[in-house]
Amino acid sequence: TSADPAVALMFSTSTVAVGDTRRQVYWDIEINPDTFERQSFANISWNSGFPEEREILFTINNIFKVQSIDHTPLQTKIHLTLCDQDNH
Repeated sequence: TSADPAVALMFSTSTVAVGDTRRQVYWDIEINPDTFERQSFANISWNSGFPEEREILFTINNIFKVQSIDHTPLQTKIHLTLCDQDNH
C-alpha cells in the first residue's frame, strides 16, 4: 500500500493482457492517525527497497468501512476508512 496516490494509480492501471477478465482495483484508504489508541499501521518506506513508493503496512485485524465503490470500464475504485474498534 502506498501513501502516494500516483504510485497506487500506476500499479492499478498497469497493462492487462488481452482476454484477461480480471478488473483492476484502486483502493483509496482514508486514515486519521489521531483517532487510534493502538498502532494500526506503519510507514515502512525507510526499510523498503523502493522508498519512493512511500509504503504503508497495516497490522492484521484492522477494520475498514466501505465509503463508496465507483466503477469505470477499466477499473473499480473502492474508498475505505480505517476504523477503530468502536466506530465501524
